[in-house]
Amino acid sequence: AATAPLRQYMFVRNAPVKLMPVAKLSASLKSIDEAEVPPFLEQHGFFAQSAKSWGVDGGQRPVLSFDVDGHRELGNHTNYLIVGKIITNEASSTRRWAVERRLAHVRALLHDPVKQELGSAYNHHFE
Repeated sequence: AATAPLRQYMFVRNAPVKLMPVAKLSASLKSIDEAEVPPFLEQHGFFAQSAKSWGVDGGQRPVLSFDVDGHRELGNHTNYLIVGKIITNEASSTRRWAVERRLAHVRALLHDPVKQELGSAYNHHFE
């Protein structure tokens, strides 16, 4: 089944997006130590006790969602427009963004690390 064409106004980058292999893209991304997570999140209006625990008072956790808003063919690859949104209990803190990625990038850089981190709890969250 085909998806709707990409909406031009949603692009975060100018086309065409570089066709970068997964390993090269992964190597170009900066990882941060667990101790750096709370200060990083605070810069964006989110408060965490640690890399694995939100807020001191156990307040409401942010809700993260991703939607695919179309695709296009670039070279021999299909690129998908992924629209992300993170919502907190304060409407003013909601953030939205869009990126264009290959399925291999999404699998290697988002799906696989999340699945590894969640371990046996993965199926509970993603049925």
